[in-house]
Amino acid sequence: MDVSIIICTYNRCESLHKTLQSICDIEIPAPVAWEVLVVDNNSSDATRQVCESFADRLPLRYLFEPQQGVSRARNRAIENSDAPLLLFSDDDVTMDRDWLVNLWTAARRHPEISIFGGRIIGKWENPPPSWLRKTARSMLRLVSTHLDLGDEEQIVTTIDRGPWGPNMAFRRSLLGDQFRFSEEFGRTGRSNVHVRGSETELIQRLFDLGHKALYVGTAIVYHWNPPAHATERYVFCYYRGAGKTEVRLNRTHLAGSPWFGVPRYFWAKLVKHALQYAVFRWTRPPEIWLRAEIDMAKNWGRVLELRRLRKHVRSGTTR
Repeated sequence: MDVSIIICTYNRCESLHKTLQSICDIEIPAPVAWEVLVVDNNSSDATRQVCESFADRLPLRYLFEPQQGVSRARNRAIENSDAPLLLFSDDDVTMDRDWLVNLWTAARRHPEISIFGGRIIGKWENPPPSWLRKTARSMLRLVSTHLDLGDEEQIVTTIDRGPWGPNMAFRRSLLGDQFRFSEEFGRTGRSNVHVRGSETELIQRLFDLGHKALYVGTAIVYHWNPPAHATERYVFCYYRGAGKTEVRLNRTHLAGSPWFGVPRYFWAKLVKHALQYAVFRWTRPPEIWLRAEIDMAKNWGRVLELRRLRKHVRSGTTR
């Protein structure tokens, strides 16, 4: 086996069907031996039946992982694949016809690189509201999962420029026992408020050790956002989770004079941005009030996670 395309999924059988259908149409470079490895992360819908329906169209292997969490599912895939190149994507994307060819070719051209990523074009199942349409490819590109650095290949050493989960690849030799996805991070079930950063934490560790990633602009996937993601509630929940992730990644610490278990300046920031949002939401353009809402949500996430960490410190636990 030369390539494993890894899809981790949870209760998205209809979306998964579209993803697998798009893989049926991609070009496979000869004489590459390849497979699609679907990890069912404890789904209760028709995920298994969808996978079985592609048995005559794809070289598909199905794995069931009962312990929920995208990091656990990704690690299960790594444990069950010996392919030299592991291509990770998601169950809510469709692939461009040349996606695999271009990633495979880039990996062949650059043996010194072990991490690869491509372009992610955010799409909407239904037209989003105007405030989101204006900012989906700039300020809210994380929410819409949109990553576009252009057509040209380029070396990447900062996580804000990729790779991101729907379109990333690793050489299997890099992901030994030391380098796996941390199970403290990533989605668990369908909760909108969760600690993100499954790939961020791993790739940042690799960057810190001097590894580099290659952005391959011609390796394109399309990320489909459902109507539920086109709401202010989702934006707030997303960035509340981002604030929690930031704390857990040790970018924010427990230093400072605590008030209800949290350094006081976080409470001050929370109040400041909440007041800004209350005023700006009806008086300023989206670029202004969205910034206030994002900062408010992040600070609330930081407060929640800092309180949780301090509680665990007092009880002598680490998680």
